[in-house]
Amino acid sequence: MLKKTSLLLTLTLSMMLPLSTSALAFDDLKGHPAESKVESLFKNGIVSGIDSRHFNPKGTLTYAQGVQFIVKGMSLNLNHIRFIKQPLASDYYNHIPNQSWFADAFVIALHNGLEIPKDVLPNSTMTREVFSHLLVQALMKKSDFVTNQMWNVIEDEQEVNKSYMSSIQLLLNSKITSLDSNNNFHPKKELTRIEASEMIYNATSLIQDHEKAPSLPNEATFTTEKITNQINKITLSLGEKPNSGYGITIVGIDFDTNNQAVIRYTVQTPQPGQMYAQVLTTPTAITYLQSTYSVTLQQVSNDPNTKQDRPIRILPLPIKNN
Repeated sequence: MLKKTSLLLTLTLSMMLPLSTSALAFDDLKGHPAESKVESLFKNGIVSGIDSRHFNPKGTLTYAQGVQFIVKGMSLNLNHIRFIKQPLASDYYNHIPNQSWFADAFVIALHNGLEIPKDVLPNSTMTREVFSHLLVQALMKKSDFVTNQMWNVIEDEQEVNKSYMSSIQLLLNSKITSLDSNNNFHPKKELTRIEASEMIYNATSLIQDHEKAPSLPNEATFTTEKITNQINKITLSLGEKPNSGYGITIVGIDFDTNNQAVIRYTVQTPQPGQMYAQVLTTPTAITYLQSTYSVTLQQVSNDPNTKQDRPIRILPLPIKNN
């Protein structure tokens, strides 16, 4: 009897194993470049297929699916809010049934600052620019990301809703999305399920990398202004500070063979025991670079006894500190 029971158990396990190893594999995603990204999102309960075997990667994304993707992908919730009564979708939207599978996602999105129209139709398709804008609003709820503010040239920029442009630029600079080979974004094009999944995966990866990275005090950001076709003006800023004891100085720039310029800077902070004017200031530092260079920043210590990881080369171009 024991032998028969063992044999039955072995046969049962052998039948179950193939199912468990392929349970996450969608038939219509095999060999797709984003297959592993979608499966990772699926394992974490962020996306789901249209059935157990199909993801429908080329299918257009509905507004309901898009909001659900963003809310789950960015781990948005209502934990930071205390309600007098339970919030219902019908309190805020005209066409979102309270019992629908996506009702909670719309309520969560609204209370986390996502700009969703009151008369939104959940089964309408979501465009690339709308999804991008909502995704950035969700990202900003997670953390303040430091990213370069270089303006990406978009050939079909005239088609972009102006209120969405800054969100699209942020996603491009953060490598969450990209332009096509002709530098078009196709803002009014209906977003596909696979495109949305890739953007969500890239956004969640950005959050994870940001959380792992050691924080730097008074980290700077920069803006780029075109002076001529050959020269860009680069302005580093510490943002608004409470007194005149803060400052920023560009100490050098490293260039590599890939047209990458790493601007190194130091930050001055108020010294103990010193008196400073208690006025709001915005410390900045300005330099100029050939327009062929892309820019990244690196904060370095202003302590001469601190060993830097590589030597600093002083930039021979004019530098102006404000």
